[in-house]
Amino acid sequence: MSNTAAPWRVLVCEFITGGGLGGAPLAGGLANEGDIMLTRVLQDLADTGRVDLSLTRDRRMAPLDLPARVIPVTATESIWSRWEECVRQCDAVLPIAPETGGVLERLSRLVLANGKLLLGSAPEAIRVAASKIETAELLASHGISAVTTVTVRDPIPAAGDGWVVKPDDGAGCEHTYHFATLDSLRSWLPCAEENQIVQPYLPGIAASASLFCRDGSAWLLACNRQMVECINGELHCTGIAVNALTGYADQVKPIIEQVARILPGLSGYVGIDLVFTTRGPVVMEINPRLTTAYAGLRDCMAINPGALLLELLMDGKPPAQDMRALGGRLVALT
Repeated sequence: MSNTAAPWRVLVCEFITGGGLGGAPLAGGLANEGDIMLTRVLQDLADTGRVDLSLTRDRRMAPLDLPARVIPVTATESIWSRWEECVRQCDAVLPIAPETGGVLERLSRLVLANGKLLLGSAPEAIRVAASKIETAELLASHGISAVTTVTVRDPIPAAGDGWVVKPDDGAGCEHTYHFATLDSLRSWLPCAEENQIVQPYLPGIAASASLFCRDGSAWLLACNRQMVECINGELHCTGIAVNALTGYADQVKPIIEQVARILPGLSGYVGIDLVFTTRGPVVMEINPRLTTAYAGLRDCMAINPGALLLELLMDGKPPAQDMRALGGRLVALT
């Protein structure tokens, strides 16, 4: 598609702010992160001049000045029916949704079932990445250093600095708890839900990699530092210093390239969470979707990442191999 062609009709479907919670209370932290990503990617895509944008918006959310057609939705509506109607009226869809409960996979399948271009990862890759246990096992089987991950009913893995408990398909730091001692963990485990998992807490630098993927290839955009705090036994991410860890790029590139090869369905923007330990980087999870770090990319790059996304997935044009980010950018979440 050339820049002189008719604009593509693109639906940007952000689950939390777009009506996905129905009548349930809006999750403040996730809604805030959703708006951070939404406003940035909408502006990036609009600035390409290649697309006409639309989105659904929960009426309870504050109005935003967005470069898109906004479709208000209420708690009484069948949001999945409304989304299918919107999908049918567009050419391509960028889903921004948590993996929790299979939401991102379901939304992606909806796009493909209606014959539209999916500006994201394939449902099969999402299904694997949505499970922290499946992800850790797959990576370890291919020689990639991944955090030991077990269910709450399995034997507790060895750890020198405590343990972390979280949902197997959770997003961000939602419902993520730290237990400093074995006794405290054991006393809590009878209350655990079946979907929760246990991992050793890894001291080091909490980080993430921002990358683009397609057809088994990966291109690193930025190495980011995650600001993680433990408050009353619960972990919270308070911000992302986008591209603050440029010195770790050489350690990250082989990892993302191998991840893309073993999960070739990863497509478009992908985030990989890691911890840089004294023994090297350890992968924590794969996020087959837009992450909050995306919001800082344009400020520390020499090019619009939204334009790169369209070029990659609409035109089949990969990013330049020698792409370099220019400097750090803090995205605050508090």
